[in-house]
This record gives sequence, C-alpha cells and structure tokens, in this order.
Amino acid sequence: MTSQTPRAGRRRTYLPAERVKADLMAATLRLLGEQRASSITVEAIAREAGHSRSLVYRHFGDKQTLVGFAIFGELGRWAEIVRTAPDPVAGFVGAYEHLLANPAITRASIFSEAPLARAPSYPVAEAHAAALEAWGVEAPLARHAAAVTMALYTAWAATEHFWVGAGDFADLDAQQAYGREAIASTIEALTGVTGRTNAG
Repeated sequence: MTSQTPRAGRRRTYLPAERVKADLMAATLRLLGEQRASSITVEAIAREAGHSRSLVYRHFGDKQTLVGFAIFGELGRWAEIVRTAPDPVAGFVGAYEHLLANPAITRASIFSEAPLARAPSYPVAEAHAAALEAWGVEAPLARHAAAVTMALYTAWAATEHFWVGAGDFADLDAQQAYGREAIASTIEALTGVTGRTNAG
C-alpha cells in the first residue's frame, strides 16, 4: 500500500499576498533604477524578488500594471515628504533628496514610461503646489513654479554624475550640496521662507 504521507521537503510555504506584492514592487523599483521598464522582463522581476513569475500574473495581471503600482507607490511616498515638511523649503529639498535615494523615480519621470503618461492625477505635483500656496503663493504661480522646479531637480538628480564634470564640482557630495542650495534659494525667493537650516 502506498503511503499518503507527504514527503519531507515537498511541503509548500505560502506567503501572505501583501508580502508577495510588496516584494514584487520593491524588486521592480530596484530594476527601474538601472534600466527602462520596456527592457525589464517578468522573469527578471520574479528572479529579483525571489518568487515565481506566475505570482506576477496572479497579483498584477501583467508587467505594465506591476510597474504602474510600483511607481505610484513610490510617488505617494515622495508626495508625503512634501506634505509633512515644516515649510516648503524643507519639503522641496526633502523631495530632491528622496529622488537622489530612489533612482527609479527619476528614470520613470525622465523617460516618460506609459504608466505615468496615463495617470489621471499627479499627487507629487499637487503636493508641491499646495506647499507653495500654503505660504502665500497664488495658485497659478504655485502650479507653474512646482512643475518647473520638479522638472529641474528631477533632471538634475537623473544626470548628477554628468554635472560633477560639467560644473567642475569636486565630487558628487559637492554637486548634491549645490543642488540643495539652488532649490532652497528658489523656494525662499518665491515664499519668503528662510529655511536653509531645514534644508540641511
């Protein structure tokens, strides 16, 4: 008679769905920091996350949806930095530092991948504009200033290694310090807030 007892080592371990989705989104962001979404495969994401490719399809349906969830989750964290800052100088400089620490955001913004292009709203831009409006900048100017400032420091963060040579900075730290100072000066001029100490 054949035993019905499962063999040792054959039992599967099932992880909570939220844990698997978090792993897949984190892996996607790591890969986006190195290459465009169009060149990343489902197999590469699954391998980076330590899960099977079937779980990508089970939880997200397709790669494009996974990329969109990963990016928008990070954009939400980016927006929260601006919303919770004590003043707009600290918020804008904090947002710049978040970009430096998360290259996936800058790559997605610069290369305009499809998930961002179809977005019905852009919470990061709204948070930047609201921070300026809260300190007395009129709405139309706040929106334009937020868009221009975000474009400038997103491009600056995405190409920071180039600016070390072109700007004759001593090293990357000096380049990043200049970026912080430029952002702080711009927002101070708009709002009248003196926030250099917050800009760190």
